[in-house]
Amino acid sequence: MKSEFKNERCDTKQTNSRRTLRNPSIYVRVRPTATGGGHADQTAVYKRLQGWNKKCVMLEDRHGVTNYDFSKEVFPPESSQEQVFQTSILELLKDFGNGLHNLVFFAYGQTGTGKTHSIFGTTAALESTTHHTDWGIFPLAVYNLLNMMRENQNSTTYTLEAQAVEFYMFECFDLLNSRSVTQLNRHNKPTGAKSMAINGMSDVMQYLKIVHAERTAAGTRMNEKSADHSGSSRSHCALILVLRQVKKDTNSYKKTVFNLVDLAGAERPGKNGHNRQAVFESLMAHYYGTSKSSEISSVASQAAVVNYELAELIKEVVKATDSHKQSRTYLPPSQLCSAAICFLAGCFNGDYLIGMLVCVSQAASCGWETWFSLQYGTDLSKLKAPSRVVKSHSLNAILKRAENDAIAAEKALKQTPKFGAPSSKYFRHRETQMLFTRHENGCLKELNAKLNQILQTCANMKNET
Repeated sequence: MKSEFKNERCDTKQTNSRRTLRNPSIYVRVRPTATGGGHADQTAVYKRLQGWNKKCVMLEDRHGVTNYDFSKEVFPPESSQEQVFQTSILELLKDFGNGLHNLVFFAYGQTGTGKTHSIFGTTAALESTTHHTDWGIFPLAVYNLLNMMRENQNSTTYTLEAQAVEFYMFECFDLLNSRSVTQLNRHNKPTGAKSMAINGMSDVMQYLKIVHAERTAAGTRMNEKSADHSGSSRSHCALILVLRQVKKDTNSYKKTVFNLVDLAGAERPGKNGHNRQAVFESLMAHYYGTSKSSEISSVASQAAVVNYELAELIKEVVKATDSHKQSRTYLPPSQLCSAAICFLAGCFNGDYLIGMLVCVSQAASCGWETWFSLQYGTDLSKLKAPSRVVKSHSLNAILKRAENDAIAAEKALKQTPKFGAPSSKYFRHRETQMLFTRHENGCLKELNAKLNQILQTCANMKNET
């Protein structure tokens, strides 16, 4: 299949002003009618989904019908994975692939409405390394990127790598490194998280297999566990793609980042079959072990923290919008908050194009959850942020800077005792910073070596002719 990217967009697209603000691109996907489980329950509640058209979702209660028209398009239940991908994210992905913008794309909705399905695809599809109609957004995105890289290899040299982190119970875990705890740096990015090179679709399927195996999930009434389904995701999961590219004729280098975030499903305690817990109570139960004594307590604790983080994220939408409208730098929270909020809100700083897919249920009993999801989409649609173009740099200059950063980080770590000194409190941070700078330096050297090899091959072919 031919890539739909056109590399010339990099040269013709006008650079944007810092003051140019834009709203996220948000879409809605309606879940097919279920034949079993919580999403098959047609018991009427106060609010109910009345219907939808291409641009609007209608919700009804005793006061009348409310139209939710924040979305650019509504995907009906019969929509294919390819249709969702092509419409919701392909245009944004082109800018990422061409080195113009960083990109973050969220999937949000009640548990069991198809967020994970939309991002990953079916279990059977993820066994295929050739194009499959049931692939989700992530494998389709990488498939298109790999095609683009092949088509433009005469003018541009690329490397593509992936990371995967889970935000669970206020912490950040590296899914590619046996769920080891990882830190966020001052730019709210996971520092020291393990990376996996992506050279083909076989690498993608191996990557997704690890993510599925390591991610925290549990069965609930709304999303039951089965032999081929792990149940409800109990955490936020970020699939991170890092694309590095250098132009052969100008030696100009760009690095772009794509965060595809599967947000944990919002849910009411009564619907997941467990009692309500306060956030502080949940954290104490988790850290002191009482949540491990029973699945009931564990699921309730997870739900409390997830709902808290989702609410806090919307607060950051308001703060970020106010800051950008007043031409002030938006700074996401860095203390007394969860790692998820630091990371997710960090994407509102103006360095990312932002998109979102809101998944909703048709079940009559899910009217309240559908209302909440649509309200959440409405709130995020009000975000206004810049979309700054990624700057290009000389590869030689970036290589020199990366090598100096790696040397400085190594020196700082050597001067920091692990225990027994006032500076020991910085040991963990400096260790992860050393790993990060060492990795960056290695990636750039790999890209440079790849570029030099290609240039040498071209020179040899020219001399032969």
